[in-house]
Amino acid sequence: MSTQIFGISNCDKVKAARLWLEKNNISFEFIDIRKNPITPEQWKSWLAHWDCNNLLNKRSTSWRNLSDEQKTSLDNNNAVLLLTQQPTLMKRPLLMVNDKPVHLGFKDSEYAQLFN
Repeated sequence: MSTQIFGISNCDKVKAARLWLEKNNISFEFIDIRKNPITPEQWKSWLAHWDCNNLLNKRSTSWRNLSDEQKTSLDNNNAVLLLTQQPTLMKRPLLMVNDKPVHLGFKDSEYAQLFN
């Protein structure tokens, strides 16, 4: 099984997810989206799985710094541009298993159910 976590290294949720995987002896690859930019094609793929209202972290500082126009004209096409320019807008962590997007965010119980 191939497991990848996408996020940023200083995010508390990403840290918690990585720790949970380590404690449960699940090997994974961590991809820091700041150091390894996500392509527009990958953003489109994820937006096909989760729409922009789910993939974007609307509680983030990055979101609060957007203009009102950017927030109100939001659709999947605009989200690709925003996420490409500001990847920290993504809800984190994003979990992929066997190259399939399976989960956004982190909760112990949800990861336990996923990996059970």
